[in-house]
This record gives sequence, structure tokens and C-alpha cells, in this order.
Amino acid sequence: MPTVTVTESIDIRASRQEVWAIISNVEKRMRLSPLWDVVSVEPLTPGPYGLGSRYRVHLHRNEVDIRYESEAVEFVEGRRVSHQLTVERGTRTTWSLLDCALGTRLMYQDDFQAGDDEAERALIQAVHENTRWWLETIKQYVEWRGSLSLRLWRWVYDRFLLGLPPFQRRRIVFILLLQLGAAFTFICVALLLGMTMGR
Repeated sequence: MPTVTVTESIDIRASRQEVWAIISNVEKRMRLSPLWDVVSVEPLTPGPYGLGSRYRVHLHRNEVDIRYESEAVEFVEGRRVSHQLTVERGTRTTWSLLDCALGTRLMYQDDFQAGDDEAERALIQAVHENTRWWLETIKQYVEWRGSLSLRLWRWVYDRFLLGLPPFQRRRIVFILLLQLGAAFTFICVALLLGMTMGR
């Protein structure tokens, strides 16, 4: 099968160091994907993250267990890392960081073997869409740092939500937003009633 290359990028309002801190944290980076539940990311090599670092990854998606090993086969501190995955399609993923006007451009590239039939073309399209979604999630996460409330939310997210499966995280965030909306509505109604009765 020929090798297909899928590339996506996103601009993030943050320094390269801030974005790299997420990309170089393999488990956090994997957990920020909205596509799967991370069961475990186990380091197989000692020492800091770098060239030759290997991981055993166990994911769960759509009631299917996915297990593979990943090795950093290219590494430039703060700028670029490529991982070769032990999966059937010979997948290689590359994360690159560039300075840009907004802050940092995060680029993702997936090289894998794919055929030319309808199912394979649908797979390639799905990889594009899923990658964009993942990059959007990373951007949102990195940009939770401006105000005290955003930093507090990121702390709560790290401590209580990031370890949950993505669908549970989305459900909890949705419930929290509903609760905040209900509280805001109650306060507005109470204020209006107070002003009306005070006349």
C-alpha cells in the first residue's frame, strides 16, 4: 500500500515553550485527544523525554482496545518530535512547533499506509477531521491561562477531568455549563424581582 500524508496545523496564543510543555508530556497529549480513552501510557525507557524514548500505549475507543508501542525517532527539543508506532499501517506521527504572529503554530503530520478504495478515502478524511479536533482541544487547553478564573478552571480540569474518558468529560462540562446558566438566570430574575418590588 502507498504511504499517505495527512497534515494539519493551528495557531495558539502561547509561547513555544508553553506548547512544547504539552507536546512533550506524552500522556497529557494523548489524554487531550477527544477521540479515545487513555487506559495507560507506560514509559519503556528511563530518563527524560528525547530521542529513543519508547512508550507502551493502551487506548480504548468505541469499545475496542488499541495497544501499540511508540518510539521517538526524531527529536529536536522545543521544536519537533516524530514517533514511529508499531501498528499495521506503519504510522509515523510528527509534531512541529514554529513561531508565528499569534504565538506558536502547532503542526501535526501523520504518515501511514492506505489503499485507494472508498473505505480508505473515508479513513483519510476521518484522520483529517479527528486531527483538527485534537489540535483545537490542545489550543483551548493551552490558552486557559490568561485570567485567574481560567487558571483555576485548568487546575480543576487537570486534577478532576483529564483522567476521565472524553465523553464523560464533555458530559460533565455540559452539566457544569447548564448549572452556571441556571445560577446566572436565577440571579438575574432575583435582581429584577427585587427592583420591581422596591418601586
